[in-house]
Amino acid sequence: MLTLDKVSARYGLSPVLSGISLSAGDGEAIAILGRNGAGKTTLLRAIVGLHPVHQGRIVFNAQEMTGRPAVDRALAGMAYVPQGRGIFPHLSVAENLRVGIVARRRRPGFDRTLPEHIFALFPALKAMLGRKAGVLSGGEQQQLAIARALLCRPSLLLLDEPTEGIQPSVVEQIEQALQAIRRELAISLLLVEQYLEFAWSVADRYYVVQKGSVVDQGATHESSMHEVAKLLTV
Repeated sequence: MLTLDKVSARYGLSPVLSGISLSAGDGEAIAILGRNGAGKTTLLRAIVGLHPVHQGRIVFNAQEMTGRPAVDRALAGMAYVPQGRGIFPHLSVAENLRVGIVARRRRPGFDRTLPEHIFALFPALKAMLGRKAGVLSGGEQQQLAIARALLCRPSLLLLDEPTEGIQPSVVEQIEQALQAIRRELAISLLLVEQYLEFAWSVADRYYVVQKGSVVDQGATHESSMHEVAKLLTV
C-alpha cells in the first residue's frame, strides 16, 4: 500500500524530516504521534505531494510517487483531510460534497450522485445539505471534511488531527465512522493524532516522531499507551 524509505524534507535550509521510514498495509490504520512541531503535518503533506521531499522515496500501490504532483497521488487513491478541515465555509454542505465528486471526474466510474453510504456514516449531514458549511460546529465540519474526502473513492485516507477541538460525543461518532470506513469500504487510514486513547482505539500500529525522526514504533495492542505517552513529554 504505502512505503516511505528514508524520507527527508526541509523548509528552506532547515531540516524538518530526517530519514523517515514507515509503512501502511492494505486495510491497516496507522497513527503518527508526536508533540507540536515534531514534523507530523509536514510528513502527511510530503506523502500527498504538497511538500517536496529532499531525499528518500515514497511508493504507493507499487507506484513511485516521489516527485510526482499532488493530483497524481490523488488519482492513484490518496485523500487528505488537513488540520483545520479545509472545508469551504461559504458553500453549502451539498456544494462541499460535490467538490469531492468533481475531484474524481478523471477516474473510472464517475457519477455525480451523492452516495447513500456517506449519509449512513454521517447521518447528521443529510439534514444539513442546504446549510452553509461555515455555520456548522467543529465536529460537524470534521464529518463533512471526511465525507468529502471519501467521495474521491480513495484507498488511503490521511487525516491530520481529526479530533482537534471536537466535543467527546462527536469524537466517538468519528471513531465509529473510521472503523466502518475500514471495515465496509476497505480503506486504509494514516492519521496524525495527539489524543492517545483515540489513536489506540482506531490504529493497528503507531509511529512516534520527535524532531522529524521516528523514535519509536509498535503495535497498539502490544504496547502500553502510558509508556508511549512518556515519549510525548520529552
